[in-house]
Amino acid sequence: MKNEMKEVPKGWPDYGRVKIGLLVPATNAVMEDEFHALAPEGVVIATARMLHKGRKPEDSFAESLRKMSTDAPEAAFKISRIHPDVVAFGCTSGSFLEGESWNDTITKKLSDIVSPAKVVTTSTAVKKALRKLKLEKIAVATPYPDDINNRLKVYMESQGFNVVRLDSSCDLGPSSFIRSNNMAYHLAKRIDGADIDGIFISCTDFRTIEILDTLERDVDKPVVSSNQATMWACLIAAKIGDKIEGCGKLLRGET
Repeated sequence: MKNEMKEVPKGWPDYGRVKIGLLVPATNAVMEDEFHALAPEGVVIATARMLHKGRKPEDSFAESLRKMSTDAPEAAFKISRIHPDVVAFGCTSGSFLEGESWNDTITKKLSDIVSPAKVVTTSTAVKKALRKLKLEKIAVATPYPDDINNRLKVYMESQGFNVVRLDSSCDLGPSSFIRSNNMAYHLAKRIDGADIDGIFISCTDFRTIEILDTLERDVDKPVVSSNQATMWACLIAAKIGDKIEGCGKLLRGET
């Protein structure tokens, strides 16, 4: 499924400064909206959805993510037709599911399809963002079940971070992720403490961007969220230097 069209046909319209291809789980109702809200002027966002092919009602969350990953190459091939500059694999748990080798494999598979576009995964974006802000001891807020929380803790610690606390809002159900930013805010406040450097809010289907500035002021420390970090990494990959106000220290370009 290599992208055979390397040149943009003559006469195609000007799409702006840069095109970001966003791959999201078919059930994700948040990331696309937040990416459009975060995008600087002239940055075009095009989205393709990854299906959970063959998913059964009895499948675990992890098994559903594995099945989704098999559809990622097809979604990437579709998005490649617009000749993006950067392609983001927009699923945190889907990219850390089986550790760093799993994340690397996804990155390589997608890179082979969308080349010369650069590929960013959410897990890679998050770890780079945490390192940029010099956050070593972190508290993590998620909406995941226990199995995925355990995998996330193992992954983060394998990357050199000390997960001091990890708390889940538990049993929210997919539709609850989009109700209110207050869910992320209150969950993050609950895990704050003097023993951490910062907070990571995980999941691209968890609304966060509107509360990041307020949360950072209230806890007096940096906060990184999945969608915020993924956009940050995409802009770096695309060599877009705009600073985005109102969505946390990371996007303001502070260290």
